[in-house]
Amino acid sequence: GEWEVCGDRFYSKHELYEMTWAPDINLAQNRVAASQYGGPLALVRDDSKIVLLQPGRTLHPVVRIFTAAGEQPNTSNTFEA
Repeated sequence: GEWEVCGDRFYSKHELYEMTWAPDINLAQNRVAASQYGGPLALVRDDSKIVLLQPGRTLHPVVRIFTAAGEQPNTSNTFEA
């Protein structure tokens, strides 16, 4: 792993797992908000970007919640504004 300095100490960073984003998730077309300390992530479509509207998707802002690994635990983690 890589060594990072934090104050007067060195810490080694290790990759624990790879992000497992679904194929329909494009981070470049979304706004992402991350929790502290590796908690859940919230994604909402960035309405300043032009995106192709897909069947089953809405024009209304939808917040989708994901784990720190990029997995969507269940479909109840989707909120329409």
